Amino acid sequence: MRRELLLVRSKTLLISMAAVSLLVAAPAQAQPTPANGQPTPVSAESPAPSPAPAPVVEMSNRPLKPAWWELIGGFEGDTHQTGYSFLGPAYNHPLRPNLALHFKVDGNYLYYEFANGLGGKSSVHSPGFGPGIGLRFGDKTSFTTTVGLNIKRRQEEITSSAGRVSDTTETRVGAAFSADLYHDLSKYTNLQLIGSFGTVDNYTWTRAGLKNQVSNRSWQGHQTVYLGVEGIAQGNKDIFSWQAGGLVEVLFVPSSLSLMFRGGYKNSSFDIGPDKTGPYFGVGLYKRFK
Repeated sequence: MRRELLLVRSKTLLISMAAVSLLVAAPAQAQPTPANGQPTPVSAESPAPSPAPAPVVEMSNRPLKPAWWELIGGFEGDTHQTGYSFLGPAYNHPLRPNLALHFKVDGNYLYYEFANGLGGKSSVHSPGFGPGIGLRFGDKTSFTTTVGLNIKRRQEEITSSAGRVSDTTETRVGAAFSADLYHDLSKYTNLQLIGSFGTVDNYTWTRAGLKNQVSNRSWQGHQTVYLGVEGIAQGNKDIFSWQAGGLVEVLFVPSSLSLMFRGGYKNSSFDIGPDKTGPYFGVGLYKRFK
């Protein structure tokens, strides 16, 4: 019951984030983002201060930003055989101020295992591929929603106390949904909320992260460091995990390249068998192409 309740709350968070998309269409006075850069799970800030809001009369004459490409990737693993990785490009095409089309495609890989009722284990390995399309609202504060395909080659191996029971591999096609809210709480502090759900594994992943700029506040240097904290809830009917930890992000300003290193404590629970606890670790990558 505890895992089902937390999964429902995680899915509710994803739906709630979609509901606020119309509320963040206008830019907010906030912490600067990278020159020509866009907020992402590991995006970076720029020295340019937020411009004063332009009069409504002039909005229609304001030139659109040029379209831009991004490379986004990451990996997260733990000490009890659970992990997820992804890597792929994204393309943003402005339609009007504070609104852009968002296209992405990535390769991804999910794996986990859990004790079964046969005295053995069930192991799942699920590499996949997923194109998606969506909308990006806002500028300094942004909200991005995406829907796409979720194509996976899912392998499940089941063992018992006597040995292997089954080993099946099949290709599954489903839908994937994601939402990402990036909001500057102050000039140096940023909040990010992310949620995703895939129908192939019925897997939900949600994250709340808070980071603060601790170096290069005058923007005279070439590297900027951020420190922060995060909380994550993820899982499906087989496994549910919650985790809490810290992060260090390094922004290489001239190249619009950002690397984020994450780690902390994780607890995983299962339908059968005891909980597993231990450290988790992760790394994130963001690169803006001018």
